[in-house]
Amino acid sequence: MKKKGFTLIELLAVIIILGIIALVVGAVIGNIIEKVRKESFKQSVSGIIQAGENYIAKHLLETNGSLITYPVMFVCDGIECTNGTEKLEFQGPVPKSGTIIVQARKDIEAEYVSDGKYCVSGPKSNLQIGDTCADVDITNPTLRGVLEGRTLILSLNDNESGIDSYCVTTINDANECSWINTNTSNVEYDLPEAGTYYVYLQDKKGNISPHLEFTADISAFNYDATESTYAATQAITTYDASVVTETSSMSYSREGCGHCYINGHYEGYLYCEQQGVAVDTSCGCSSGWNEVSGHCERKSYSCNSGDTRSGTTCTHNAGYTCNAGDILDDQTCYHYECPEGGTLNGTICER
Repeated sequence: MKKKGFTLIELLAVIIILGIIALVVGAVIGNIIEKVRKESFKQSVSGIIQAGENYIAKHLLETNGSLITYPVMFVCDGIECTNGTEKLEFQGPVPKSGTIIVQARKDIEAEYVSDGKYCVSGPKSNLQIGDTCADVDITNPTLRGVLEGRTLILSLNDNESGIDSYCVTTINDANECSWINTNTSNVEYDLPEAGTYYVYLQDKKGNISPHLEFTADISAFNYDATESTYAATQAITTYDASVVTETSSMSYSREGCGHCYINGHYEGYLYCEQQGVAVDTSCGCSSGWNEVSGHCERKSYSCNSGDTRSGTTCTHNAGYTCNAGDILDDQTCYHYECPEGGTLNGTICER
């Protein structure tokens, strides 16, 4: 019985599949190896920075705390990293180029340290590595700005890795920032309230600019209140006028009153009595008086000072009034509101 083998097509298919797997695995393994090599060189530079810290500690110990003139710069040349008189002691290969800069006891950083294949820069806490030194950005981005009223007008710039984000905070600490991503170099930011603010800029490599400080005055947040009008209410009340009644006897002053008419003329009451002629007693009241039950009466009406009278009714006009808090102008009321929030002060909204 014949054994069945693989056909040519099946063999080709297997070879192609194996080739694809080899390419994928090879790329993955290559990336892993590249990453490990980069990380290894990065750790090596971190060890050199640690050697800089050890150098400072050793110097202070040997010189009984004698001051050091900073910065101290150790240049690496593939053989050693030296400042001209002393060299850094560390394990591992010596970088072919670059400088270890000691700014202070705990302020040491690498500047474009390279082994010929990779380049590392930055402090130990934020080392950056690239395939070339052109890929490494260790300079801070540039931040400029002015405050106009309540608006920050910011200019953001980074010519190396590029702008990543900015931060506006009331705390003078970049670690407390809530970063705002941006890809534009000009930004306007409206502050929410009066106070002191700090602005930071961060590039794509994590470098952070020195802060800018601005103080926004409360007056910058005030704005005109919205106005509406309505007719004022006229406050009018009425009441009965006060009455004063005066009385008087019947008046006898008119001609004929208390006399009698004899032979074409008036005679006094004594002569009238002698002649037996009745005296005229139907005398009246003076003008403005009324005869009431044999005497004269006169009524007068009065109102409170400033009020007006019509007949027996007094009218009091208290003027025009508005709702509480509104402003009266002649017969018009003006009402003001702060739709954007804040406290109303006259016609101004204060935040």
